[in-house]
Amino acid sequence: MAEDLDKRKKRILQAIIEEYIETAEPVSSGNLVKVLDCSSATIRNDMAELEHIGFLEKTHTSSGRVPSQKGYRYYVDQLIRDDNLTKQEIEIIKTRLETKVNGLEELAKIATTTLSEITHYTTLSVRSRYE
Repeated sequence: MAEDLDKRKKRILQAIIEEYIETAEPVSSGNLVKVLDCSSATIRNDMAELEHIGFLEKTHTSSGRVPSQKGYRYYVDQLIRDDNLTKQEIEIIKTRLETKVNGLEELAKIATTTLSEITHYTTLSVRSRYE
């Protein structure tokens, strides 16, 4: 991957992805102030940069950010802590995330199916009411 993010941007991207996975809602800088040791303005600036280079997207003008396919790819390749994953599971995740998708719904389907296969738990995806 060509982009090399500084430590703070990596932490912000990771926090956004993990919050989005947990809530299925766009993530605002206000949500991240609670978990990161940065000001809301600093987080907003870094979020704008992450959006500019394609790691984040906005669902609409005044919304928080959601991870893009490129952001998820970076998360899997660079940020995910794979202490508990086998090499085979990591390869499955990488292969699935390389699949071309036409929208967020398709990406959510791939992500939930993959997660279910790896964890052997039932997974589901909930659409945001802001879509």
